[in-house]
Amino acid sequence: GSTPITAAPLMHNLSQLKLYMIVKFLFIISCELWFRGYLLWDTAKAIGVPLAIVLTITLHTMAHVFGATKEIFATMLLGFILCALTLWTQATWPAVVMHIVLSVVYEFRLLFGAFKPVKQTL
Repeated sequence: GSTPITAAPLMHNLSQLKLYMIVKFLFIISCELWFRGYLLWDTAKAIGVPLAIVLTITLHTMAHVFGATKEIFATMLLGFILCALTLWTQATWPAVVMHIVLSVVYEFRLLFGAFKPVKQTL
């Protein structure tokens, strides 16, 4: 198996690390705007909130299907939390911010050796 793409190898190259984090933030923002901003709201109107949550979590998890089993379950749990947060606040930005904060914590823990990334399985 291989390990996920993280900022850890870039720690000694500050300009590459900055670029990596900018791209990662833009990726997270675009994913959240798609899954929680567009898909969740439009499908909730069409098929109801419970099915919209299930659909959103399922599709978001499929994007992580090549990760480790722990990552898949964490993605499902986070997906539910982000859907609930989005519906509760009636806004997508809280989910964007929460996802970015969790990503930054994960990346910085990797950078400073607090834990090792989960190995991916195929």
